[in-house]
Amino acid sequence: MGAGGEATPAGAIELRVHGVSGTPPEDLLDRPLVHQIGGNAIAGFYVPRRPAERPDAAPDVCAPTRPTAASLVGYSWGGLTSGSPARALWLALLPFTLLNVAPRSRPPGAPAKGFCTWLIWYLCRLISLTLTVLFVLVGVGVGEDLIGWQCVGGRSCTKAAPGWIFNGLSAAHHLKPETMLLIGAAVPTLLLTLIWYTSTRTANRYERTIADVGGAVTETDLNDEPDVDDIEVPLESQLMWRNANQVRRLRAIHMQSGYAVVLLTVIATTRYAWVAVVPAAILTYAVIVLGVNSYTGHRASSRWHLASRAIWILLAATGIAEILGLLVADTWIDGRFLGAGAERLPLGGLPYYAPTILATCAVALGLLLGLGVPVGLAARGATPAPPPPHQPLAPGLFGLGTWVFAALGVLLAATFGAGAYIFAATWLHTGSVKPGFADVSATHRYFVLPAAVATASVAYTIAVFFVLLLVLVLAVVAGSRYARQPGHAGALSLDYAVPTGPDPLGENRRRAVSIRRDMFLGSLVDKAPLLIGPLVLFGLAIVIFFGGILLSTGGQAPVVLFGHGTGWRSPAGLGGIGAYLAVSTLLGIVSLGALAFRVPATRRSVGILWDVASFWPRASHPLAAPCYAERTVPDLVTFLTDQHLRSKDAPIVLSAHSQGTVISAATLRQLRTFDQLAAAETGVIDHLGFLTFGCVLRRLYGRYFPVYFGPAELAEVQAILTAPSGAGPRWRNLWRYTDYLGGQVTAGPGPQLPTTSTAPVQPDDLIAAPPVTGPAAWEWHSPDPPLFDRAPGDTTYSSPGRHSDFWKDRSGYFQLAVADLVEHVRTDTGT
Repeated sequence: MGAGGEATPAGAIELRVHGVSGTPPEDLLDRPLVHQIGGNAIAGFYVPRRPAERPDAAPDVCAPTRPTAASLVGYSWGGLTSGSPARALWLALLPFTLLNVAPRSRPPGAPAKGFCTWLIWYLCRLISLTLTVLFVLVGVGVGEDLIGWQCVGGRSCTKAAPGWIFNGLSAAHHLKPETMLLIGAAVPTLLLTLIWYTSTRTANRYERTIADVGGAVTETDLNDEPDVDDIEVPLESQLMWRNANQVRRLRAIHMQSGYAVVLLTVIATTRYAWVAVVPAAILTYAVIVLGVNSYTGHRASSRWHLASRAIWILLAATGIAEILGLLVADTWIDGRFLGAGAERLPLGGLPYYAPTILATCAVALGLLLGLGVPVGLAARGATPAPPPPHQPLAPGLFGLGTWVFAALGVLLAATFGAGAYIFAATWLHTGSVKPGFADVSATHRYFVLPAAVATASVAYTIAVFFVLLLVLVLAVVAGSRYARQPGHAGALSLDYAVPTGPDPLGENRRRAVSIRRDMFLGSLVDKAPLLIGPLVLFGLAIVIFFGGILLSTGGQAPVVLFGHGTGWRSPAGLGGIGAYLAVSTLLGIVSLGALAFRVPATRRSVGILWDVASFWPRASHPLAAPCYAERTVPDLVTFLTDQHLRSKDAPIVLSAHSQGTVISAATLRQLRTFDQLAAAETGVIDHLGFLTFGCVLRRLYGRYFPVYFGPAELAEVQAILTAPSGAGPRWRNLWRYTDYLGGQVTAGPGPQLPTTSTAPVQPDDLIAAPPVTGPAAWEWHSPDPPLFDRAPGDTTYSSPGRHSDFWKDRSGYFQLAVADLVEHVRTDTGT
């Protein structure tokens, strides 16, 4: 039976898993009519509806069917990362997601259970908590500072829209300052509650999914796992994709800290400021427990549950006391912060808000600089050498991926927060959600803006100008190299057999140049560090520079640097530009995400970034984008185990594309664990073949997540798929030079050029062995475009497939690889 209880095809099957494009099941199986046999509309298993269409013997569905061809089953999981454009709102929390990814990218030079690794995770979690506090402070700035404090009694918010709300709030004779402050505090409180609700709701779809392998593992068994309290668990651990306890506790401490910050900012304005010791103690508790392994681990703990409940009671009691005080007492706010007279109008900005947000940014920057120490030490450590044919691979970004992701998260959080604050102030003054540049630049005339906010906006302006300049330089360099791509016969020997002679190409030279340019474009992704590295370093240098001047000049950094001029070169003008750019960047990211979720072409281009970011469990920042792998990996483990138990002699080929190769590799590591627990003579792995195409395991994940997918770990996957007979691994990897994301598994990161040329497979040749190039016999090179000349009967040249449509390749490589793996499985198992 399938995952949903319905019958799956008998005999050998090919379970096909798609990649980032959210491929619908009809395209995944290349059949117009499909039938769901398991799962749900978000992620499910499908087969062709017509039995005659279930075997996949050739790229042409009308071709004769071989009796031994594997039957198709498709796993479509695109609903987990695409669908409603509303999911793009998760991108507004992109800094949280970057911090969640950061520790996963740590260098492999430090042992998993060593102090250096623990320190990397602890600092990443502290930075994550700091970003949550910064997020709450932005809400405090909009709610308490602007609406609840600066709008009271003044003329700054007379045009705020909608008027039926703000006309009554801005008049001092209608509401006392205590009531206005309470109303303002509702903004960050509601914002936190919304995020809490959304994060908890997604846990029901992801973190609580459990692989069904015949009741082999229970929650009690997991508590007895030796790595249940480890700071980091490997891919083969049963705990890797079961994070409900861990995420629940982390989410609780972030929520408690957020509410404590709201309380702290309110209490600081009152006559009873000593009560601030309560939220301060809660924040101190949060900093401590994030370094305790039993708290951040996977164990279900009643002790921590009781401690969390006590914190909630303390927060609730303090909050209720403050609410009652603000509602009942007429002089609850300290008179030092209010003007004289009966109206008691607030003075300046919210008391202590500006230094609090400055201190938070300083703490985040200090933690970020501190994170560079263990990351740098780990990057200099020895990296495990993989066995041949796997070649060593230098980690991406010089092994500093953890620090780079964390730095990007901090920089984006600061700039997005500053932009949101300034735009909110402009909206309150003008009543327009699309204010003009002059209005944004003039905001400082009507509101008291914290120095950290104004400085962050100016810094972002300079950083964006630098980025645009860097992109322009790289575009010119890349364009010149693109234009100089060769069109001689030697260049084409990479993919095609060409005749010899003084001018073998003749009139087809233009076609040769076109193909070489496709190959060049396929290599550009490997140049990404040339943009990301300088961007992050320059951004951090700007932050340190401006932060130093900000602290040394008492909040006058923009004025010290740019004077009191006018126009766009003034501090106000640069700050307005920065706010515009920050908000535009944020809206652009969300809009692009919404477009990618709905338009497959856009998703194929940008979806890989989102899928990489949301692949990892929320072990560092619990408010990051939900982890879809906590659903997909258990789904695949359950289906493959069930299929094996029903038909133990039937070979299964797990064929995966792009991001599906990562999900499938993680599934294989889990299957080996469950096979060992079952202690059966032959397990699921023994009857499984692995086909990868458009494979990002080494080129992308191996470089940026070497602890989990480095060469040594990929060699371990190969070992899992290798029988003791020594017939080679039950793994075939199809790769192309034109693929801009995928590549080889044993060499790279980009596809390695062969030393000899080979003739292409003819379109109708499904019997002869394909030409084998590259470092390993099981890595098959697929010429792309499939033909150099026009096919007989065609008036146009064939187009390159690049990263897509491997199973439609007219050479039949794909179907030949599936058939080869089926025979390999039968040979290894003696069936």
